Amino acid sequence: MGYRVSAAAAKLAKVYANTLYGNTRRIYGYIYGQSGGSVQMIGAAEGTTGVWDGIVPVVIATDGLTMHSFMWDSLYALAMPETKRRAIAAAVVPGSGRDIYAGLTTDERAVLNELLNAGFARRALEEMEFKVTMAMTSENAIRTRDPTYEEDFWSKPGYAGIDPPSYLAAAKVGGYATIVGITRNAENVPTAVSFDAATVPPLGSIGAQGLQYQLYAADGTTPIGQGGARSLIGTLNGNELVLTGSNSQVLLDSLSVGGKVRINNRFFLATCFYPRHAVLDNGNPAYNQYRNADGSPKYPQRSVQLEYSGNIRASGGRRQTGQLRVKTMVIENLADPASYPYVAAFYAQQVSAAMGAAQTAEMFRVYYNENSGHYAGGIVEGESGTRNVGTGGILNQALLDLAAWAERGVTPLPSTRYTLDPMNQVVLPEEARERRGHQPVVHLTANGQIRAEVGVNQPVNLVGKIDVPRGAGKVLQYDWYLGSSNFAYEPATRLAKPQPLVNATRTISFPSPGEYTITLRTYAQRNGVGDTTSDAASESRTRPRVRPVT
Repeated sequence: MGYRVSAAAAKLAKVYANTLYGNTRRIYGYIYGQSGGSVQMIGAAEGTTGVWDGIVPVVIATDGLTMHSFMWDSLYALAMPETKRRAIAAAVVPGSGRDIYAGLTTDERAVLNELLNAGFARRALEEMEFKVTMAMTSENAIRTRDPTYEEDFWSKPGYAGIDPPSYLAAAKVGGYATIVGITRNAENVPTAVSFDAATVPPLGSIGAQGLQYQLYAADGTTPIGQGGARSLIGTLNGNELVLTGSNSQVLLDSLSVGGKVRINNRFFLATCFYPRHAVLDNGNPAYNQYRNADGSPKYPQRSVQLEYSGNIRASGGRRQTGQLRVKTMVIENLADPASYPYVAAFYAQQVSAAMGAAQTAEMFRVYYNENSGHYAGGIVEGESGTRNVGTGGILNQALLDLAAWAERGVTPLPSTRYTLDPMNQVVLPEEARERRGHQPVVHLTANGQIRAEVGVNQPVNLVGKIDVPRGAGKVLQYDWYLGSSNFAYEPATRLAKPQPLVNATRTISFPSPGEYTITLRTYAQRNGVGDTTSDAASESRTRPRVRPVT
């Protein structure tokens, strides 16, 4: 159904409104959706006319991303030890002075590059909490529509399972545990299964994550159940499997002392590599890393592209083409770990190819924002607020601009200018006049550098430049975070006369050695008034290092 339910509701609402108020004039309508909701928005933008007059997809999910992004994230978590992930997170901080590849093995470096080439935002490595089990979000889709994938991965040439890298071999678990006891509750329902400890396979580098518990007869070769119902659901504690969730009654009834449970994580580990074997056919640049120079795939490809199915359902049965029927503004954030930022550029490319430059200019805009993650909310609190801003005000202003565009023909701000580097990372121009879009551009230095080194109690001269793109408004205020442990900003400096270009300076010092994060945050508004519902936030950081006293 996807957007069709919302479309039907919107059409019915107009009928009721006309009846209730005796209205005969045109009723304009607008809609926006974030993340998974953006899929419905793109479907609506390409699939409807006469329902909405403008649509804003936010932090979007293009075809394939809703499945493969979780697999890329899982592969990174699988291959990269947590200590090294933390080191990489520290290295991407502006002014860190560190190399993100320092200390990595060849395999680890390759997997980090695979993640970045897939379009994962380098900046988002700082905050993302990677979980190795994220790939399991697509478990049912693969099991039902590509049932031979697990076995192919571990047995056929061209798949990593046939000659596993060290991190894959270290994580692999496999063996048949013999049931020696079954615990039941008062209703005689099994609640736990005990195994002969000598038969429980040793866990690997990721512990019990991703394990499946497939029930077999005592011969160890005859599986019990079928499809996904072959695996019990539970938590392994030593030699006991505590049953949780909704287990198949067939499996519960088949539990018996002497029976076997195959404990393994073969399927889960295989899913982490699935994107290599499912190169999309829509021209998405994230998959160029899986192609040879002549365009042929480097890895064996699956016979079905099930990656489109999730988006097709949400889009009312459509694949994304870029052929818009409604004025559309895409908002994308460069520190987003879930909606890989390049996807907005990719969708803009699809729109341009489908509609041509002239019609694209009449129907479409894309706006990028720095230092904002997978949300479009208000003020970001706590430690995260020292490095991220909300973009809810930009979303609200975009909706206002969209209404003016549709109803009065007022041309909105031009799209943000950007380029993609060879690793599919979005790069914005340094200057506001070249970058364009909604968000103020902020540059901050300490003693003229992003990373300054000073002594204890020596002066650190902070110089900030805040520049609002032409037509996007004026700076209302700015505030400073000076490295305090409570992550609190100082009281804001409010400008008596808002203006599009502001220079903010101050001199500070530090009484103790260490590394300090300094942030300059600002808010601007289209008309230079204190309307917090449509302000545009931005920030910039510097990281001075204070040397110990010698």
